[in-house]
Amino acid sequence: MIEFTRHNRPLYENTDHPGLALDKGLDTFHENDTTRRGQHFSDIIKEICKTRPSKLYHQAYERWLSNMIAGEHIAVWVGELENRLLIGSGEFNPIEAGISMHRAFGTPFISGAAIKGCVRAYARKVGVSSDSLDVLLGAAAEGKEEQQANAGYLIFHDAWWVPNASKPPYVEDVVTVHHPNYYQSKGETPATDFDSPNPNVQIAAQGSFLFSIEGHPTWINWAMSLLKNALQNEGVGAKVSSGYGYFTNDELENKQLKQLHDEARKNSMTIEERIEIHVNEMTEDAVIMFFGKPSKYEKEILNNYELNKRLGMFLEKVKEKFAPSIKSWQALSGNDNKAKRRAYKRLYLDG
Repeated sequence: MIEFTRHNRPLYENTDHPGLALDKGLDTFHENDTTRRGQHFSDIIKEICKTRPSKLYHQAYERWLSNMIAGEHIAVWVGELENRLLIGSGEFNPIEAGISMHRAFGTPFISGAAIKGCVRAYARKVGVSSDSLDVLLGAAAEGKEEQQANAGYLIFHDAWWVPNASKPPYVEDVVTVHHPNYYQSKGETPATDFDSPNPNVQIAAQGSFLFSIEGHPTWINWAMSLLKNALQNEGVGAKVSSGYGYFTNDELENKQLKQLHDEARKNSMTIEERIEIHVNEMTEDAVIMFFGKPSKYEKEILNNYELNKRLGMFLEKVKEKFAPSIKSWQALSGNDNKAKRRAYKRLYLDG
């Protein structure tokens, strides 16, 4: 929690929203005392970097994740920062340490517009045609006839910060301006080797982000592939030339994403679809075990609602897939083949 005071009175008590710290946390702006001003900036950033997202954010993230996974035409991927991320550093605030923060929760995020721009730049670099990009990512009205401008057929959602138990979302950083007079004069004062570097305290993001793209299944997979390559090879945000903004695959989070997606997909399936998948995953040994062992067969049928409800369909699907093998079991002899003969009988005689 961050606590600020003004004139010996509490200003914001027990807040866990870093955005309030950036906008309202500065008590006095020491215009002519850069040392004191810099210390105040540094103190505020240190407090911000200690904060953890609220329980409300955890709940909102889980709800957002569930919606993304449940969507039929949404591709999701979790990327983990290799180093740090400076995004939205040009945004104004009193302590001159801009970063893209979610207005409601104060967590870092990457806007959908920034993600789309990252994909567009990388796609152009690898040779994707402008016409394809205009259709899928959108085309501006400048220089085009009005009917040719469009918003694009893919939706790039904001990337949410993934809640992390081991580290907070923000970390202290420094951005050093090596030629302040050159930039303040907009290039009128030459930049020389005799200029005094001016280090500025800054705030950066760390951890992992959930990326999501919505649209036609074929297109979103293509776009997600471009996005992964762009984030891993080109980076996003500021100071990419210094190693900022590069992502790698978050294996643990993506494994959990797949499990959640499979579970959500299974829950939305019809009984017929579930049986179809069940049969497709069966092997010949599984058929022998299932139909050749009386206790196993009875237990599975009684406990499996889908199979119990559509038993006839299940038997037909199994026979359709394994017919040549099952029919050959009829003529087998010996104790070792007892289960196979029983499986044949149950499928073709009893069934």
